[in-house]
Amino acid sequence: MDANEMRSLVIDRLLDTPYAKKVDAEHIVVRCPICGDSKKHHDGAHCNIWFRDDQPLIYHCWICEESGLVDREFLNDKGIHDSEVIASASQYNRQYGRKGRSSKISYNGEIQNIEIPKILPKDDRKVEYIRKRLGIDFTYESLEAMRVITSIKDFLLLNKLPPNPSYTRVLDTLESDYIGFLSISKGYIIFRSINPKNKFRYINYRVFPEILTAEKFYTMPSRADILAEDVTLHITEGIFDIISVFFNIGEAQVDNHIYAAVCGSGYLRVLEYFLRKGMIGNLTVNIYSDLDKKPHFYNNINDMQKWYKGMKLFYNTVPGEKDFGVSADKIKPKQIVVKNTRYRR
Repeated sequence: MDANEMRSLVIDRLLDTPYAKKVDAEHIVVRCPICGDSKKHHDGAHCNIWFRDDQPLIYHCWICEESGLVDREFLNDKGIHDSEVIASASQYNRQYGRKGRSSKISYNGEIQNIEIPKILPKDDRKVEYIRKRLGIDFTYESLEAMRVITSIKDFLLLNKLPPNPSYTRVLDTLESDYIGFLSISKGYIIFRSINPKNKFRYINYRVFPEILTAEKFYTMPSRADILAEDVTLHITEGIFDIISVFFNIGEAQVDNHIYAAVCGSGYLRVLEYFLRKGMIGNLTVNIYSDLDKKPHFYNNINDMQKWYKGMKLFYNTVPGEKDFGVSADKIKPKQIVVKNTRYRR
């Protein structure tokens, strides 16, 4: 029996339990065997189980907040004692979880058949802009690894994609005056202007017009083990901020550190994305805020701390600087304690 067959056997048996239902292709919910689930609704199911390729079977209950592997104990608590099902769950989790091999998730883009074009000397004006702004001597190769796109036309040609008709009028401007960053879903290119005369500082280019659900936030290349005790999620508003945090504050740590720029998606949406990936209870959130966002702006993130370890909020206190998208000599982080004032009168 291969891994897919073992996983299907376990999931199908769980779906046979009372009030279990399938949410999507990688997610089911069952009645929680630990807390007994909803007392108000006897048919409610709040214990989420995710079953993604090459990852262990993980559960999390939204009521009692218990998380863990779908193992013998969990299955027995669900009234499942079939030896073949239990053996399949154990073997599957050993293969994809306990060894820490396939439980590691790479945050360098989800659609794997999209390629980044080589950066060429003709693009040096854009490369120099990034180098000068962040004070880092990036090589072409390092920028390519970060999914930086210096030529939209080269990108479309390499991937044999037609231009999105909605952006036909600005294609030449994107080619000459903007630097692109491919989003985590690879469904968007977030373009940042390098010419102050341009009307728009950012343009979000939809790579696949027919895909309406693609995530548009950006992540630096990193790896996180969903079974690790500690994973740190670093979040900023802008892309230059998160690149600077990665190199100038985070010292380019990639193991169990995730670096995400919101890019207009919303901080809560980014956090929920990683919680849905199974990082529940082991996530610490570090927010590096723009100066114009006051601490109470992050109340909605603070409200969700029952699902992650805690939140730290930082501001850049160097006079004249409004964010972290600058060189290391212009950064002096200060942590601010977030006090939730949502319900104060």
